[in-house]
Amino acid sequence: MRALLTVTVCGLMAVAATADDKKAVVREVDLTGYEVNAKNRGQVTKPTKITSAEELAKALPGKDVAEKIGKQVDFSKEYLLLFRWSGSGQDKLSAGGDKKAVFTLKRGLTRDLRPHLHLFAVAKDAEWEMAK
Repeated sequence: MRALLTVTVCGLMAVAATADDKKAVVREVDLTGYEVNAKNRGQVTKPTKITSAEELAKALPGKDVAEKIGKQVDFSKEYLLLFRWSGSGQDKLSAGGDKKAVFTLKRGLTRDLRPHLHLFAVAKDAEWEMAK
């Protein structure tokens, strides 16, 4: 009985270790300190693809913003998708996926119009799509 329990626990630990070793295909990049303004309008279904530090500086102008974000991204291994749109203050954009980055927008129910800005790092060899 003890041997069976030991084998089971070891097997579960191996599965957990494998899951931790997997790199996520998409992750959100922290935009703390960057102010969202009316100039950030766009379509949530058409993000801006950013593949270099120079493009990042043009897309998100501001003092030290590109430098701070650039430290979170390795452009040799990933690219950025910048989502801008205006909608309900309760709008939520989330991302997930194992082989393909899938973005899901959940529209809020309030009638307040607010600008939204989200930045995601996607593995360079991964594709992305908006969930339907």
